[in-house]
Amino acid sequence: MNDSSSRNRTGFLLLVSITLFWGVNWPAMKLSVNEVPVWAFRTICLLVGGIGLLAICRAFGVSLRVPHEERRPLLIAAIGNITGWHLFSALGVHYMQPGRASILAFTMPLWAAVIAALWTQERLTGLTVAALAIGGAGLAVLVVPDWANIVAHPAGPLFMILAAISWAAGTVALKRYRFTMPTAALAGWQMLLGGIPIFVGAVLFDR
Repeated sequence: MNDSSSRNRTGFLLLVSITLFWGVNWPAMKLSVNEVPVWAFRTICLLVGGIGLLAICRAFGVSLRVPHEERRPLLIAAIGNITGWHLFSALGVHYMQPGRASILAFTMPLWAAVIAALWTQERLTGLTVAALAIGGAGLAVLVVPDWANIVAHPAGPLFMILAAISWAAGTVALKRYRFTMPTAALAGWQMLLGGIPIFVGAVLFDR
């Protein structure tokens, strides 16, 4: 087997693995937030994940230094990718079924395109607009049959839409600003910094 075929096979296996784990993640999250308060659940996730990732970086000699000029952009990205996404998505899953919640979560590309156009002046091409329209139509096909239930219980869908918007804003922030620090360290610091408001919320609201 040549190198190209080996890379293609590895990429395919990684894609399948990510798809499976990401799919299992939603019902697992539903079970978790039914047993553990939302703020505490996310605190555990972010503390273990953030500290663990930075510890791995340190063990492999990856620099944990955050350049001074990247601190504000790091905080902005962390608020979107971590604070908003983790809190709103957990609340959304708490109030609705995980399958429906995941559908609304993946409206993120729609919001990202709009936010990028407004924030970074990224041009919306005809192809982009067509893709957004098709994506919106697909979302409608999946959501409309459950519309009566959504109207009757709007908290879950509202939280999931807020989660998608927050995730989109954080993603655009990563593109908007130039980060020179290693990706793994960037992710670890985002988890810890973005988790601070959630840590505080766990102390205040979860008894």
